[in-house]
Amino acid sequence: MLGRLAESIDPIRSPEFVEVHRSFAEPIGAPETIAKYVAQLVRRLCHALQAKGLGVRRTDLIVHRVDNTVLALRAGTAKPVRDIRRLTKLLHDRIERIDAGFGLEKLSLAAIMVEPLDERQRRSTISLASRTPRRVMQRRWASTGEVEDQLKELDRNIRAWIEKYADAARAK
Repeated sequence: MLGRLAESIDPIRSPEFVEVHRSFAEPIGAPETIAKYVAQLVRRLCHALQAKGLGVRRTDLIVHRVDNTVLALRAGTAKPVRDIRRLTKLLHDRIERIDAGFGLEKLSLAAIMVEPLDERQRRSTISLASRTPRRVMQRRWASTGEVEDQLKELDRNIRAWIEKYADAARAK
């Protein structure tokens, strides 16, 4: 009717766009109930991302209220993730901002910005720090042929350091 009726627009979405929905037969409004369903949506989103080999950098929780009002809550991360606990906590921190009004009839969780997420686990810096200095130095000097001399010097330095701080601790 030439401007008198709203025209629905279906935007073109990239194939990487991942979105999950949950509609309710009866409106929900309690923060605990919202949190429960957000956790379910996060779980479903992470499984969909894993199937595509992607991780999310920015996600939107879109809340459809009974009175046809739509609210959006955005959460983002510095690196792509698909850890269910991390994303759930990130979104639960924002749930208190939701004004349920007369109730919510639909929740949608959309991965707005996604990036490929490598499946292999990267080496943790904790595991490197837990190694003994002797092992680290053995790897560092293995090709030089000076391993034994370097290790003896390293042992002397470590013992001197231990004695120095042990004496300081005893003096206190």
